[in-house]
Amino acid sequence: MPSSAPRGPMRPGDLAARAQKSALNTAYDHLLTAETLAALLALNEDGTIKLDDQGGPQLKNPGAATADGWFRFGLARAELRPPTDSGMTADDAAVLGHMTGCTRVEMGGGLFTLMGAGGQPEPLESPAWQLASLVPAHRAAGYLTGEITSDWFMPWAERCAHGGALAADWLARARDWFGSESEACAACSRPVRQHGA
Repeated sequence: MPSSAPRGPMRPGDLAARAQKSALNTAYDHLLTAETLAALLALNEDGTIKLDDQGGPQLKNPGAATADGWFRFGLARAELRPPTDSGMTADDAAVLGHMTGCTRVEMGGGLFTLMGAGGQPEPLESPAWQLASLVPAHRAAGYLTGEITSDWFMPWAERCAHGGALAADWLARARDWFGSESEACAACSRPVRQHGA
């Protein structure tokens, strides 16, 4: 749980020190230093962190932020803003982890990042990010209700596979997750069924 909201202006070093004491960021607190935060976050003229209307920090240059920068930003934001509903269920997170090999890490304030199998942030251009963003968007729009099924997942996987963006092992993971007792999947060249059916 993030610490309570700051009572006054906060400098990058103050936020880094706060993160060092936070139970939320224990595994990643070494990533938030005064220097990395000063380089990443927008600062007021007096050197304090510039906050948005909801009390969260702002990126200095969002278009230039790397996956690592977004991860650090999420950690900083989680310290200053309470977590919100991510739009993903526990089953969604299980499917995401199985299909992509990534772990979705909730960052608070509606932000998340994906950690790859090597413990590093997943590149933003990867299909894992597409899937991690698509699930909550489709839930919010009503296109996805209940468990993720092969009927929902495989059309997206086929589009990615034909575009060359989807790794072959994803399709094997999909076969493993959904099984083999339903309609044929052209991208998998093997039938699939709904998980748990």
